[in-house]
Amino acid sequence: MISVEKYMNKDMLFLDESSLLSEAVKKMAERKIGAALIVDDKQYPIGIFTERDLLFKVDLADAARFNALQVKDVMTRDLVTVDISDSYTRVIRIMRTNNIRNVPVIKDEKVIGMVSLRDLMSKYEENLLMALQEKEVQLVKNIEEIKSSEEKFRTIFNNSAVAIMFANEEERLMAWNPLTAKLLDMNAGELFNKPLKDIYPPEEWERIRAHNMRDAGGDHHIETRIVNKLGTLIEVDLSVSVLKNTNGEVTGSIGILKDIRERKEAEARLARSRQELQDIKTGLDVHGIVAITDKKGCITYANDKFCQISEYTREELVGSDHRIVNSGYHSKEFIRDLWDTILAGRVWQGEFRNKSRTGRLYWVDTTIVPLLDDKGQPQQFVSIRTDITARKEAQEKIESANDELRVNEKILRQAIEEKDEANRALKETQRQMIQVEKMATLGTLAAGFAHEIKNPLAIILQGMERIEKTLKITGDETSQKFVDIIRNAAQRANKVVTSILKYSRSSQVEITFVNIAEVIDAAVALIQSNTSYAGVKFEQNYAQTEHLIAGDHLMLQQVFVDLFSNAAQAMPDGGTITISVDFQEAAPASKEKSKYTIKVRDTGMGIPPNYLTKIFDPFFTTKDEGQGTGLGLSTVFLILERHHGTITVESEEGKGTEFTITLPVI
Repeated sequence: MISVEKYMNKDMLFLDESSLLSEAVKKMAERKIGAALIVDDKQYPIGIFTERDLLFKVDLADAARFNALQVKDVMTRDLVTVDISDSYTRVIRIMRTNNIRNVPVIKDEKVIGMVSLRDLMSKYEENLLMALQEKEVQLVKNIEEIKSSEEKFRTIFNNSAVAIMFANEEERLMAWNPLTAKLLDMNAGELFNKPLKDIYPPEEWERIRAHNMRDAGGDHHIETRIVNKLGTLIEVDLSVSVLKNTNGEVTGSIGILKDIRERKEAEARLARSRQELQDIKTGLDVHGIVAITDKKGCITYANDKFCQISEYTREELVGSDHRIVNSGYHSKEFIRDLWDTILAGRVWQGEFRNKSRTGRLYWVDTTIVPLLDDKGQPQQFVSIRTDITARKEAQEKIESANDELRVNEKILRQAIEEKDEANRALKETQRQMIQVEKMATLGTLAAGFAHEIKNPLAIILQGMERIEKTLKITGDETSQKFVDIIRNAAQRANKVVTSILKYSRSSQVEITFVNIAEVIDAAVALIQSNTSYAGVKFEQNYAQTEHLIAGDHLMLQQVFVDLFSNAAQAMPDGGTITISVDFQEAAPASKEKSKYTIKVRDTGMGIPPNYLTKIFDPFFTTKDEGQGTGLGLSTVFLILERHHGTITVESEEGKGTEFTITLPVI
């Protein structure tokens, strides 16, 4: 046996632990040694400082830090020594085991020298030692890889989304990950060495044992239940791998538990949803006409109701499109609007008239629902329809009855209007007859009365002329004033008598062909020649052509002179009299005759509403006393009645009056 003494270096460097590191390095370099022994004040070794400590524990780039360090900051305190009697191979093993390069040599409990692995390698069996170093490096690498794999496994094990359990051959828990503890709601003390059967309900453990997993070996999968500390049953998906040694003996097992409560609840919800959908489908099939098409409109599903109402078999409907039941009733725009709506992902609702295989027409109330993909694009269309044929037929009957009712209502309304018109015409005729009779009676009385008064008035007026001549000779002015008063009164009475005579003669009509335009023009000329009406303007809205009627020219002229005179007197500050003549031709089948309508409108003060019903009565006047006889409009009325004409009046105070005259055409 070769002793280590042969290779030790007796020239050792002893340092105090408070020595500066820089001084220690300098001394080691000067003496060309790789290690220094650190001793206390009694020279007892308390550690060692080596080149290895310098390289691995000191940042040589940080000079300030390096110069401040002491030996005690970096020395190795776990001192390993060898005895001088140890063989060099034992020393090598000790150094390799402790991963050191320098070791003190002891003799009689005293350090007598230092041996370095470098000296051993350089002085003896260098090649063998190099081989050992290579194996050492590989071993370290293998150890690091094992450590890395172990760390990865531990990370996966601790962060796994499933519960993982390790059991020994006696089926007791030896190791588990955090999720296992969380799932079982137990701590490490409760889990360690716990029998596997205690985490399963008895009936579930028996079911697991029935699979004979231990004897069969390999991997096994089963859905089961576990029970936690609180007694809560948890549904899990269990995967078991049986572990065996090289002799085929069972050494334990790995169990992986996945909590499937959410999945089971989702499956239950899915089952309920499927049942609800089936119930809905059953309800729809009983009540509605249901079809499903692809995005191109090809029918992929048709229920029994669709087959019944269309009279086509399901095989005939599936694979075709809805044109198979198209009646041709709806326009292209209607169909285009439908497709534009559902292709845009919107629900379409409306009514369709379809045609069955045998040509029978039927109506359906339709709702088409697009089924969209995750991009919002239609992939299928569900059409739900209801047969509304009976309702549509009833509506058609109601509409037909309503149309008939509207026609009858129109006829009835027309009859009522005709009746009302006839009643109005009758009342107007009665009123005119009463007015005519009243005026005729009044005219007869007035004629006799006027003749009886006119002669005495003539004598009075002649006598007044003789008296005036006498008074002019005598110069009696007082008597002359009384004569003037008497003469004016007699002249006013004579004027009234003259009006009465004119009124009484208005019934004596001499019929000739008269141009109504010429009559109006003549009346306008007479009014314009009166200087009292200088501020009055005429607006004549009629053509200067022949408007022939059968009538008395002078009497008709008197009509318009009286109307124009009244209008002018209603505009003391001037104004406009507007005259229009319109021709209304009677329909060929009508009983009415063609006629002229003449309107005379002024811009005067107007007539109070309560006077409008009286203005055609004899002796009624709106003028001040002594300014009118009240026979002008009654004479106008009587003349027009003799010409089979009419006259009406409309007036608004402050805005003017309009008279409307109608005269029949020849």
